[in-house]
Amino acid sequence: MNWNQYVLLVIDVQNDFTNDIENPIEKMDYEKRLTRLMTDCRNRNIEIIYIRGKYKKDKSDWLNFLQYNNHPVLVEGTTGFEHEKYVNELNNEKVIYKQTLDAFINTELNSYLKSKDKKFLFITGFSTSVCVHLTMMHGIQLGYWTCMVKDCCWDEETHQNNIISMYKNMIINIKNHDELFKEENYQIWNKMIEGNAVRPGLKMNE
Repeated sequence: MNWNQYVLLVIDVQNDFTNDIENPIEKMDYEKRLTRLMTDCRNRNIEIIYIRGKYKKDKSDWLNFLQYNNHPVLVEGTTGFEHEKYVNELNNEKVIYKQTLDAFINTELNSYLKSKDKKFLFITGFSTSVCVHLTMMHGIQLGYWTCMVKDCCWDEETHQNNIISMYKNMIINIKNHDELFKEENYQIWNKMIEGNAVRPGLKMNE
């Protein structure tokens, strides 16, 4: 199987958001799942791109009313800005910083993906209902195929479930990390990339 046109996006796995996982067992389980997925991607030569929010202390690049849980987030130089150690990039892995909730806005993400001929995005990270969702929807509108890796995304349970129920039969793939590399999924997704299949769940009128 040739995974050269696939890429893994790891979005905002930074302390301001990961500290919201109050249950230490749940936090450890999330780390194990994402770490395993990253290892599986590296073993298949699937490029990993880390998306991280970054804002200046002087507020010059802040979004209007930017705050999370009543405090500023992802401010450079704070502990909340720091990413989790398990998402440390390797020497050849790319990091893209953003100042919006959407990894495509005012960043090099789209031009970089095009330069590498990437067509299919596996999307993970925080938070499902905000940055993951907005990045995924923008990617779809730019013509990328996408798959939300459900158990490697995180949000409050009701928020995550709402996003999944809204879009699962519409325009996105949703899989758990241990489903991604099955032969049947690879064949379906490659047909999508080649233009020989319609989007999942789409029924053509007879």
